[in-house]
Amino acid sequence: MITGRPGKKIMCINDGNMFSSITEAADYYNVTRSAISKQLNGMRTQVDRRYFIYVDDNSDVNALRKQKIEEIYKLENIKIDY
Repeated sequence: MITGRPGKKIMCINDGNMFSSITEAADYYNVTRSAISKQLNGMRTQVDRRYFIYVDDNSDVNALRKQKIEEIYKLENIKIDY
């Protein structure tokens, strides 16, 4: 049995799904781990039209999700109406 270091938790902001690792998310969405990792580290903007963020047990997930959505909308020049 191969054991590695524990992965960082991530969330897909498109649908709010939480994952215990990049590998778990990559398997779920059928994309590469590399693609998600690059998006999380700023080397690409999205993965198959999905956006991911790192989260931890102390994170205010809703605030982080809202912040990332606002960043995306700003980059794509989409107006947000509250």
